Amino acid sequence: MARLGESDPRVRANAIESLWGVDSPEARTLLNFAANDANNRVVGNALLGLYHLGESSVLADVVRLAGHESALFRSSAAWVMGEAGDPRFTEALRPMISDPDAKVRKRASAALAQIKAANAQPSAGERWHVAGRMLAGESLKGLRRLMLAVAAEDMREQPKVAPLQFILSERAQYITSYQTSAKPLPESMSVVFVIPRSREAAAGAFFEGVLHCLQWKRPSDLWSVLPYIQTDDGEPPPPRDPEPPLFTTNSDALAAALRATPKRLDCTGLWTAVWRATKQDGGQSRGKRHAIVFSSGEEGALPVTV
Repeated sequence: MARLGESDPRVRANAIESLWGVDSPEARTLLNFAANDANNRVVGNALLGLYHLGESSVLADVVRLAGHESALFRSSAAWVMGEAGDPRFTEALRPMISDPDAKVRKRASAALAQIKAANAQPSAGERWHVAGRMLAGESLKGLRRLMLAVAAEDMREQPKVAPLQFILSERAQYITSYQTSAKPLPESMSVVFVIPRSREAAAGAFFEGVLHCLQWKRPSDLWSVLPYIQTDDGEPPPPRDPEPPLFTTNSDALAAALRATPKRLDCTGLWTAVWRATKQDGGQSRGKRHAIVFSSGEEGALPVTV
C-alpha cells in the first residue's frame, strides 16, 4: 500500500506486478484499489492480477477499458486481453484493429494472435464433468440464473472451480458480465442396489454398471448391495423376517461384493429385497436413502402388502 502512494507510476506498476499469483484478501484489496489508478500500466497490471485470481468482474472491466478515451488505456486493455489468452475478449479486440492509434492497433493484432495460439493448445489436466440447468424466474433487472455442477472423475477429489474457469455464451455471443456464488455440497446419502444374484443377468451389465459408479461415490456416502434370486433362476429360500441392509463406506469391500457371486442362502426374492431396501434400520443409514432396483425379466410372484 505504501508503494501505491509513490508518485512514479513505474514503482506503482511494479508493486502491483509483484502481487501476481498472491491469493489473499489483502492482495485482492490492493489489486482492486490499483484498478482505479490514474496510470494505464498500473491499471493493466491490476486487472491482469485479478484475472489470474479468477475474478469474473474483470471481464467486463477490461472490455470497458478497451473503450477508454485515452489510447494508452486502450492499448493496456489489449495487452491484458492478450496476456489472458481468453477467447471471450475476441469480440472486443476485433474493432480495435481499426483504432485510430497505431500502438492500439498493433497491440490488438498481437492479442488476437496470442488468444488463437493459447486456444490451439491441447487440453491438459484432469477431465471434469459439468452439468447445468437454467433456474426458473428472472429478477426485475432481467438477470438469468444458472446452476452448474462440476465433478471430477474421482468424487473423492472435489475440484475447486474459479468463476473464470467456465465460459458462458448466448446466441453465439460470449457473456462477460456475471456473478457466481458457491453452494455447499449435498448432504451425504445412503444408496441400496437391489440387483439379481446371477452375474449373467443382463449379460453382466448390471454388476459392471454399479462397479463403474463406484468412482462417483463420496467417502461419506453409505452403500449397500442386496442380491435377489430372479424367478427364472430358481426358488429363493423360504420367506423370513427381512434384516435391514448392511451399509459400508468402503469402496474396496463394495467392489469385492460386486465381483463375487452371492451365496443363494444370503439372497431373497425381489420383493423381499425391495422391502429390505426400504426397511428402517435404527439410524445406520445417513441422509436420504435411495433404492435402485435392477431387473431384466418379469417376476412371477406379486409383491405382498404388509
